[in-house]
Amino acid sequence: MALAVTAGGCGGDSGDASADLPGHVYSVRADTTVTTGSLSKAEFFARATATCIRRQALVLNRFKDYRDEHREMKPSELIAKASQMYLLPGIQFQFDEFRLMGAPEGDEDQVEEMLGAFQFAIEKGQRSRIDSADEFGNLFRVHNELAVAYGLSHCAVDRKHYQPVWAVEKARPSPRG
Repeated sequence: MALAVTAGGCGGDSGDASADLPGHVYSVRADTTVTTGSLSKAEFFARATATCIRRQALVLNRFKDYRDEHREMKPSELIAKASQMYLLPGIQFQFDEFRLMGAPEGDEDQVEEMLGAFQFAIEKGQRSRIDSADEFGNLFRVHNELAVAYGLSHCAVDRKHYQPVWAVEKARPSPRG
């Protein structure tokens, strides 16, 4: 069963949670369309992996600086503000770099599907308040599954690759004192 995911929508999209529903079919918007690039599959994987690792480092460095400057904030407030100011905008650049790379010949549909889910997560997150690391990670659930299945596990937006976001909640004092 194929899953084509759209990147959200302009106007009155009533299906904000639709990407979370298994088996739901979407049409891909023009801004998530991926053309065939000049890279071989091996070159694409190497470049995509390097892009994801580089982008994660940049995003997490900004996040850590923000966290260090705002230690007085509750974890939920810190995650909510950092998501809108640093995490989602920074991760968005990864999407842009993938689109510029193009997909290896024959893999356009798979890459387009992965990027559609990725863009949907970004746009849904920008329209929502994200109060926890799990909410942040859940935005990217479909993208993560597609990225891992395609062989780009380094490109997952999850606890393993964005651990400092989850660490904010671990650092929270226990309610019992």
